[in-house]
Amino acid sequence: MREAAEPAIPALAAALADERPEVREWAALALGKIGRASEPELAKALDNDWEPLRVAAVTAFRQFRAESP
Repeated sequence: MREAAEPAIPALAAALADERPEVREWAALALGKIGRASEPELAKALDNDWEPLRVAAVTAFRQFRAESP
């Protein structure tokens, strides 16, 4: 299922720069659900000035660790 969502990565990555903070936050969380293929985009979010987006990116990275075998 995650592989099926990978085509959404570019749109979600663009949403990380949306003017609405809630869109940026939800985009980061959605990228985390996709998995490691979204890692480069989430890494960029860690440098964002808006703290809730950085927290969402860290939460997404934690999902990777929790789901690793």
